[in-house]
Amino acid sequence: MDAQENLAVILDHVGDGVTVQDSSGRLVYANAAAARALGFASPADLLAASLSELADRFSLLDKTGEPFPREQLPGRRVLAGEAEAATTVRFISHATGEERWSVVRSSAVRDPSGRVLFAVNVWQDATAQMRAAEAQGFLVDAGEALATSLDVEATLANIAELSVPRLADWCAVHLVRDDGSVSRIAVAHSDPERVA
Repeated sequence: MDAQENLAVILDHVGDGVTVQDSSGRLVYANAAAARALGFASPADLLAASLSELADRFSLLDKTGEPFPREQLPGRRVLAGEAEAATTVRFISHATGEERWSVVRSSAVRDPSGRVLFAVNVWQDATAQMRAAEAQGFLVDAGEALATSLDVEATLANIAELSVPRLADWCAVHLVRDDGSVSRIAVAHSDPERVA
């Protein structure tokens, strides 16, 4: 095996996704972890996909759930002239609905004159850490909501509001009264029109 083949074999054993883009933004290398994370059977299948096909597979979101501009992806920023770039991005697969988080770091490979030849992208799965942080944030907010009022119904309404969209698209809270009757005291939905 030559040095390039050795490097490809080594990078296929790395757990993080590694891709390389040429100066036009086209993928010219991907390791096995990158192919798996993007839903392809092999690196060759990933490299055969067009940029528009890749873009159509996922919705990209920032930490707040807003659409993440593709031109702000670290690889694109490096190709536009930044030496290095990094960000955390959330992506949702259109095929499966699965939500994942990645920390993406990119750096430039330049020719002797300083012109960018390639962007090397390494992305690390951060899903477990982000979910743990979200859960911790929810618990903190719920604790504050519980501490703000002694009114049970107001407190449960606050908890229902906190639950959407963090835990679900829809939340209803029913309270069993002392006489055994059941009352719905709170309804929250990600679409406010559906609450009615």
